Amino acid sequence: MDADSLYWTLSTFPQVSAALVAFIGFLALSSVEESRKRRAEIEKQLKEMLHHIVKDVSWLEIEVWSSRQLMERINYILSNPEQTGARQLPQLPEFRDLWSSADRQVRFIERPLICFVLLHLTVILASLGALPYVPLLIGLPYLRKVAILVAVAICATTVHILFVTLLWQPRYGTRREPGQPSAPSQD
Repeated sequence: MDADSLYWTLSTFPQVSAALVAFIGFLALSSVEESRKRRAEIEKQLKEMLHHIVKDVSWLEIEVWSSRQLMERINYILSNPEQTGARQLPQLPEFRDLWSSADRQVRFIERPLICFVLLHLTVILASLGALPYVPLLIGLPYLRKVAILVAVAICATTVHILFVTLLWQPRYGTRREPGQPSAPSQD
């Protein structure tokens, strides 16, 4: 690989990575935000339901519960229906499952997105950091293979994050309103 090709490669990788992070990040973050809003709506409805069952806690206390506290209380209520009055709200398990689905959807997208961004930031920093050392790097025996490997890694992570955020909807990510029948099983 000659010096001009290496300069071109090292200056192109950061541009491509930055563009991909901006575009894919926008798509993934909009999907995450939609799932977070859905989770918040369901959480609000769950808190309203608990207000009718839970008598030992005030409405204001329920309102400031974290998601973890809310799910712990709901699981306790559902595991002790005779003592807690869970029979008054037969839709409580369904709302809990919808909240869990939305929460899994958020985590399902966030984790690959973080890896995607970190990989691309590493590519950007490494490429820009290597530019002053082009005369030294030209003599490396595996330079072309490393450049191809980086390009393949960029393509693979981009395809993966696109697949995760746009095309593949996991079973727990299906959207339905509480009270609607679930979709028939495809098994």
